[in-house]
Amino acid sequence: MAIPLLAPSIAVLISFLSSSLAKLLVDRLLFFLAFKALVLTAFVIVVPLVVNNILHDLLEMTMSKLNEATYNSGLNGAMQFSEFMGWLVYCFKIPECLAVIISGLQMRLTLRLIPFSPFK
Repeated sequence: MAIPLLAPSIAVLISFLSSSLAKLLVDRLLFFLAFKALVLTAFVIVVPLVVNNILHDLLEMTMSKLNEATYNSGLNGAMQFSEFMGWLVYCFKIPECLAVIISGLQMRLTLRLIPFSPFK
């Protein structure tokens, strides 16, 4: 007579253990998904803003120091051409050509900084 009473209690025990295991796995899955969403949000939104602000502040400080040094030394870094020379510079588009050359040099420098790049 003890055997029929033992089967329902074993079924209840197995049911309890399986539901506890399922709840534990679901909790782990939800924690994993929440953590991934938090990390994704941080790296897509927060980190680029912080890096942008830091780089902007760094460049602003550097440029202000350079401008101070240039202003105090009496040098003027701007190209100022007048009359015939200005007309020639405008006709031959010298500033645009310089911009293209400098952009090419910057691209070459950037490609050299990439490891395992074929551009050495």
